[in-house]
Amino acid sequence: MESASGEPRIEGDELQKCLDYLQEELKLAAFQDKEATLYKNASAKYIDAPLTDNLAPKERCRAANRLAQAAGEIVNRRYRIEPIPDAASAAYSAWQLAYLDYSAWVSALSAAIEAIASDIEPPARQVLKLASQFQKSRNIARTEGNKFIDRLGLNGNTVQKLLNEAAVAVAADNWQPKEVNQD
Repeated sequence: MESASGEPRIEGDELQKCLDYLQEELKLAAFQDKEATLYKNASAKYIDAPLTDNLAPKERCRAANRLAQAAGEIVNRRYRIEPIPDAASAAYSAWQLAYLDYSAWVSALSAAIEAIASDIEPPARQVLKLASQFQKSRNIARTEGNKFIDRLGLNGNTVQKLLNEAAVAVAADNWQPKEVNQD
């Protein structure tokens, strides 16, 4: 049987290996989403803070630093996913590149926010260039991921169930960034 892309569906023992891999991949996506949401919430809280609020720049830096550390944690966790089924190799490679690009972008973003807090001109062009590169690699990874899911023969309800399970696992995850002195 073929998938919508014309490739053969994954079946048998390989299917369970691929489902196990997909679950780990979805946990990483849920972790990234959780940390990005924390960053967005912190940024929104302090974006309009008065210039006299000495806490705001520190909190923006702390939030950006957490996001950068979380991106590094995603890359580290990806290296620990084993085994990678052959059928998942294209999706794995595409997501690996996307998360490496994400880590580079949010690290540069964190440095830019720290520069602004220190009244130093931030490397805005570099941040924008890295953001654009991440968007491109993420789009490629999504395409490869969707092809992989199609080959698994999963319907929308099953994918949603897997996403919900990943979100529950991440909610129970007690990962915390290393404290960085912001003084």
